[in-house]
Amino acid sequence: MDLTKYNKKFNMYPLFGYNEVFLLENKPLSLEEEIYQSIKHAIFSRKIGPKMMLSEEQLAEAFNVSRTPIRHVLKRMHYEKIVEIKPKKGVFIHEPSKEEIEEVFHVKIILEKEAIKMACQNLSEKKLDELEALTYKEEECYKEGEYYKALLAANKFHAEIVQACGNNLLLQYYNDLTDLTNLYLALFDTVPEYPPAPSEHRRIIQALRSRDERETEKELISHWTRVKEFMVYNREKDSSVDLKTIFNPLK
Repeated sequence: MDLTKYNKKFNMYPLFGYNEVFLLENKPLSLEEEIYQSIKHAIFSRKIGPKMMLSEEQLAEAFNVSRTPIRHVLKRMHYEKIVEIKPKKGVFIHEPSKEEIEEVFHVKIILEKEAIKMACQNLSEKKLDELEALTYKEEECYKEGEYYKALLAANKFHAEIVQACGNNLLLQYYNDLTDLTNLYLALFDTVPEYPPAPSEHRRIIQALRSRDERETEKELISHWTRVKEFMVYNREKDSSVDLKTIFNPLK
């Protein structure tokens, strides 16, 4: 199956961990990987959400494949806690509890705080300039209503800081949590007319420029605290969307 038309139409870009994106840039994706990324793209760009069933039959028809690769992809996403497989009911987007969300953000902040200790010394002025430019790109994406692209920019911003610590295992754990926090933000984040995230990111950069570990940590915690406060857990989601209209590349 060729998903080129789909990818071009939706400006497809892998939402993996930061390192995996670059590993895949020059490597053709397998059929299952294409389907996996397409479904994640739809979830993280808010095309589908809680209470919506991911029908194997509809997905197979939309992607013009058998149910076997669809089943493999959904099992993988279940393992990653992106979807939930309910026996005799079907597959649904995972709806995490507040406690689960708090735990994931707590661990993610711990990892990023640890990375800051080295990042404050390792990030060059050139790299900090690049990160600052990225915050303006993020801001522009919000203004254009491109939530998914803004999320990608924010992911890259934080991943660059973590990567600067030079600990690949820490970066791997951090990236694993990023998929979960992306899901939570896609499901529950409220985006105001003028989102504060880009300016918060610039304050983090300012603290990094001063090589002030304590101030950087303070700005980081303030940012993630605000992110959690903006999340609304009782929003209604449309559960009646036809999956074929989302995933059929000929539409």
